[in-house]
Amino acid sequence: MPKSVLEPASDHVLVVDKDRTQTIDGITLPDNVRQQEMVFGVVVSVGPECKYAKPEEIVCYGPYAGKNVALDGIEFRILKEGQIEAWVRAVPNPEPPAAAPTIHVYSDHKCIWCDQPEPSAPEGI
Repeated sequence: MPKSVLEPASDHVLVVDKDRTQTIDGITLPDNVRQQEMVFGVVVSVGPECKYAKPEEIVCYGPYAGKNVALDGIEFRILKEGQIEAWVRAVPNPEPPAAAPTIHVYSDHKCIWCDQPEPSAPEGI
């Protein structure tokens, strides 16, 4: 029997929940704390009317958002795009700082570090 495919309708998003760490320093968190945590998941596919979600993005949503579905032994969650509360995005590398101006120290009319000749003084000074 061929594998089945789940395709979300309209503005729905198909997500696979990421594993949730249930401990803080080795102490298991009680259920009431876990219920308040946000859930992270990876978008598997999106419906035709989704405007913002894209496959392979990591999204954040509430623990009770959407409906859980199991297909071929894999658990999925079907959310409306509006139930996604945040996207996990990579921060682009900041531009490197501008190079500091080179300061030349002249001795005997040549720079000590780069061996460049001392610039001549402008005329009229």
